[in-house]
This record gives sequence, C-alpha cells and structure tokens, in this order.
Amino acid sequence: MGSNTAYAAPFARHALGLGLASVLALLGSAALAAETTEPQDDSEAGKAKNTALETVTVTAERRATDVQKTAVAVSAIGESQLQERQVHTLADLAGQAAGLTLPSSYINQQYVFIRGIGNSRPAGNPSVGVYLDDVYIARQFGNAYSNLPDIERVEVLRGPQGTLYGQNTSSGAVKIISREPSEDFVGSVEVGGGNFGTFESKGYFSGALVPNLLSGSLAVSSRHSDGYAYNYTLDKDVNGFDTDQVRAKLLFRPTDSLRFDLAIDEARDKSDNGVPSPRTPHLNHNRTLASWDTQTDQKNGGVSLKVTGELDDHLTLKSITAWRRIEDGQPWDSDGRETYSTNKFYQDIDQRQLSQEFQFLGEYERFDFVTGATFFREHFDFDRLSALGAAPTWQVTRSWNEKESKGVFGQLHYKVTDAFGVTGGLRYSEEEHTLDGDAYNSNANGDYLSQRFAFEGWKQKNNSVTPKVTLDYSFNPGLFTYFTWAKGETSGGWNPAPSNLLSLIERPVDPEEVTSYELGVKTSAFGNRVQNNIALFYNDYENYQTSLSDPIFNGSQVIGSVLANADSAHTYGAELESTLRLTPDWQTSFSVSYLRSKIDQFLPDGVASLADYSGNELPFAPHLSLNLNSVYDLAVPGGDLRLNGNVRRSSRFYTGVDNAYETPAQTLVDAGAFYTPSGTQVTLSFTVKNLLDKTYETPSRTTYTYNPPRTWLAGVRYDF
Repeated sequence: MGSNTAYAAPFARHALGLGLASVLALLGSAALAAETTEPQDDSEAGKAKNTALETVTVTAERRATDVQKTAVAVSAIGESQLQERQVHTLADLAGQAAGLTLPSSYINQQYVFIRGIGNSRPAGNPSVGVYLDDVYIARQFGNAYSNLPDIERVEVLRGPQGTLYGQNTSSGAVKIISREPSEDFVGSVEVGGGNFGTFESKGYFSGALVPNLLSGSLAVSSRHSDGYAYNYTLDKDVNGFDTDQVRAKLLFRPTDSLRFDLAIDEARDKSDNGVPSPRTPHLNHNRTLASWDTQTDQKNGGVSLKVTGELDDHLTLKSITAWRRIEDGQPWDSDGRETYSTNKFYQDIDQRQLSQEFQFLGEYERFDFVTGATFFREHFDFDRLSALGAAPTWQVTRSWNEKESKGVFGQLHYKVTDAFGVTGGLRYSEEEHTLDGDAYNSNANGDYLSQRFAFEGWKQKNNSVTPKVTLDYSFNPGLFTYFTWAKGETSGGWNPAPSNLLSLIERPVDPEEVTSYELGVKTSAFGNRVQNNIALFYNDYENYQTSLSDPIFNGSQVIGSVLANADSAHTYGAELESTLRLTPDWQTSFSVSYLRSKIDQFLPDGVASLADYSGNELPFAPHLSLNLNSVYDLAVPGGDLRLNGNVRRSSRFYTGVDNAYETPAQTLVDAGAFYTPSGTQVTLSFTVKNLLDKTYETPSRTTYTYNPPRTWLAGVRYDF
C-alpha cells in the first residue's frame, strides 16, 4: 500500500472520539473514586437495594486477584453471561471482550486474533494461547468447544503473556475455567430446540462422594443442527454442527492443606467443515455447489491431574500434569464448485501432547511471587490427500512432527509503598522441532503410486527470553494504574504439508517476536456501581509469520502459498471497557476498541516474492469494534423475567496481507428472555442470534463466505 495520507483524516476522527471518551471516563471516574465511600446499609431493605457491582476474580497472574487490581488487560465472562449470551463455542465470544476478533467460519476450530495478531492456519502455531483449566491446547483443530455446562468463566488476556504462559501467547491468551466439584449436591438439566433443525441437551451433576474427603462432578452436552446453507450438488443442507461432549472431575482432599484435582474430558464432533459459495456462478447467499461432503470425524480430549499443597500460610506448591489428543478426518472443499481443484483436499490429523508444569507461589504482606518450570512434548502427524488441477491428478503428503519445549520462569511483585508496586518477570525457554515426511503421486482413493520426495530428521532449535516489567500505582481505592513493558514469542517450525522440498529445507519458519508497551487505568466509582478500564498499547513485531505467494528462497522459487516470515510489523490502539449498575435490576456493559496496524517491511533478507506488501494493514485487524450489552430483571405476574440484549459492531478488515479482499463492516443484534415461574427451579428461555437477519458477504479470489443468518433457540432448564 502506498502513503498513509488517506488514513490521516479517519484516524484523527477515530482517535479524537476515542480519546475524548477515554479522558471523560477517566476524569469522571477519578473524581468520583475520590469521594468518601457511602455508608453501608446492613438492613434487609438496604441489601435489597444494593447496586454495587460484584467483585470479579481472575487468575491472569497465576493467582486469584480482583480484576480491578490486576495489572493486565483482562476481560472475564462469567457463567451467567455465558448462558444468557448462548456461548457454545469460541466463535460466540465475538464482541464479549475488547480487542478480540474471531474470524473462522468453521464449527470445530477457531482462529483467535487479539489486537490484530493471530494465525489463520490451524496447522501452524497460534499467537493466542488457549488454556483449559491451566492446560495448554496446542492446536487450533478442535479448540472451539466451550459448550459444557460446568464452565465457570472465560478470561481473555490481551497483550504478550510470555513470562507466565510461555510461547504462542505473543498477542494474548484465552483461559477456559470449569467449576470445581462441590460438597453439596447441585445440578441442572436443560433441553432446547430451534430453527434449522437445532436441538441441544445439557446436564450437570456435582456433590460429595465421600463427605469432607471426595467430591465429583459430571457435565454432558449434545448439540445438533442440519445447517443453514444449501448444497445444490449434494441436494442437502450443509454447514451444520453435530457435537457431543463430556467432562468428569474428582476433587480429593485428604487434609486441609492438600488437594488433588483430576479431570477427564472427551468430545466427538461430526460437524461440517464450512463450505463457501463460488464466485462464478454468483449464487444466493449461503448456497453452494461444493461436490464433497465435508462432514468431519473428530475425537479430542484428555486427562489432567493438579496437585496443590499449602506448605504454610504463605507458600503453595502446585503440579499440573496433562495428556491430550486430537484425531480428526477432515474433508475440505474450499472453492464451493462441483469440479475438482487444488482447493479440495482431505486431511488426517493425529496429535498427542504431554505437559508438566510446576508452580511455587508465595504471598506475603509486601510482596508475592510465582516461579516454576514447564515441560511440553507433542507428536503431530499430518497427512493430506490433495486434488491437483481439474482433471485431476492427486498427491499424498505425509509429515511426522515432534516438538519438545522446556522452560523456567519467575515473576515477583513488590509493594514499594502501600500505593506503588513493581513487578519483574522472566522466562527462559528452549524448543526443538523434528520433522520427517514424504510425498507420493496418488489417486482419489489415496493409494501410494510413486514417490515424489522424502526427508528425515530435519531439526530446528530455538531458545528465547521473554521478560516483563510492570509499574503500578493506586491513587486511591477506586483508581488503579499500571505501565507494562513485555516481550512475547510465537514458535517457529515448518509447513506441515509441503508441496515440495523447497518450502521446507530452504527456509523453516523462525519464531515471531513482539515487544509491547501498555498503559492501563482501572477505575471504580459511585460505590463500585461504575467501572471503567482503559488500555493504550503499542506492539512491535519481528519475523511476523504470514503466508507468502510463490516466494523465492535464496534464488529458488516455491509454487503456491507458503507459511514464512515477513520482516516487521506493528500495531497500536486503545481499548475501553465499562460496566454500570444503573439500578438494582439493570446492568449495562460497553466496550470499544480502536486498532491500527501496518507491515513495516514485508520481505526479509534472502527472500523475494511476486509482491511486496510493505505498508499494508495486517489481516483480521478491524479499526473499530464496539459492543453494548444490557441485562434487565423485572417481576411479572407469576414469576421473574430477565431480558438480555447485545449489539456488536465491527468495522471492515482485510482477510490477507495483500489487502485485496475484506470482510465488510458488520452490525449484529442478539437478544434473549429468561422466565422463572414463582416457587420453582425452572427457567424458560428464548434467545435469538442475528435478530435482524443481516447478511454480510466476504469475498476471496474464488469464493464468497457469509455469516450465519438469524437463529433462535427455545429451551427449558431445571436446577437442583
């Protein structure tokens, strides 16, 4: 892209608007926060009228802290919010946290971008780490599930988290946290149905198995939909989902200071890989001619054991051991046409990972710390059968990837005064990738006919240091500020399904590195009835990982799209998240994100390409994102009614570094109603996504994709 002059006026308008909003929010909250705390009314009437916002606890810094006193830009979406907003997958978190973009149209995998940085290649390393109960989910295949009814909250951490969370968190992390088993018996069952043949059922049961010693929980979920798109070639509805999930947990407490948490989960997925519409002919939206049935056959799950020992009143030792796996047969039809092309292929994935983490935590009057060590090993087998050309000819490519990483880390927060604190953190990591593979001429059955190439024992080793320094200052109990300088990294490696040797041996992918600067302000006012959290950030990236078209590595050209390193890029922007308890029955939250991004230098030394995209914007980086959510409780004849409404707006963003195609600006409205008859534990619900039935068309070189149409779900829930 050429000069940035054309963006000067829009930038000024957006920056001025967001700047004024931020300044007004800061000044208002700072002034109100300085007011004397209102007297507490302990009477029953006073408690009923209490409008203070609930304290939100997060574990962004590996220990439980109040989100308003945590020097991290973090959003927490709680259990009730997940239910009211019908969050079934990671994609449903769109608009629920500032700076979060979720562009994937595939049901069982989601590309997660925070502040304009992520990875849209599921076989590659993510830049946003996803964690399930502190266990890292290494691959974007099968990362999208969050539908089980035992989810307590989801935390979205923005900015590099390399010190405490390691590699592949260079732009942030998403933490899915499930409820621990309870001593008392609790539970719920829920069923619902909607349009497009949607049916879902859920159940949760928890209680003591041996009182005061052993408790357990069981969560199950099943969802099915016929799909909202129609395939003329196959004469059937497509883009549907079909998932079953289960998680069992045991909590064993032999003493007051020692506990063992065991969790086992399993998911089966037979959803469709989303198919697009061809550009020629141009069909009506959500119509396709794709000749392949893209129903997947995925199984994923794992087991984890967390041991927590309190050594004394100040020191705690934790061990987290986990094993996980993904098995997936994936048909992909990415051109939406009835003829064969290079956009039709079949993948077999077999991934297994073993992880071990030790944490040593201390909490004293003037300081607290966490230190530890991590070990991670992954086997990732990736086979692809590809159609080459319209005839077609076929090729099978196989690869066996092994990854092993080790790290040690530590972070200390010291209170210099009661108001001023300093945090210092450091992680050292070593990582080794080993790759074997081969390729064969083949046929539609995947038979091995003649070998094209083979390789064995290729290795890549990297080590990294990711430091963090934070200064925080509390001007008063309602005004907390911080400044953070930090570094993060996304792992390197190879293309797992290369078309030829050149895309591997000449240039493996180097780690992507980021240096980040962030200023944050968190305020509470009006007796904690109003909260405003603001973050200003600047991120400088080196070895930015992206796809290069027909690149030339050291004089040798590779045909096709290849995962490789660009040279450098940067992002900057501002985020505002506000929550207001307007009355005891009415709560509203609002978030706005402003983001700018640029590729500073596209091609590193020794690499040439058909195009140089220096100066372009990064993909999946909308300039402006807004979200407004409101919840209102009211008494109606015969019971209580809760109404929920959500409006989210995203400006347009590009889908590739070439800036040739873009997702248009979108405004989507969701709504829900939840009715509980008096004297019962039954809740009747009716929720609608995309209430106004808006359709937005995203073009690519050969296809169009569309957002889901209006969907509704009616349900009934019974709580024990």
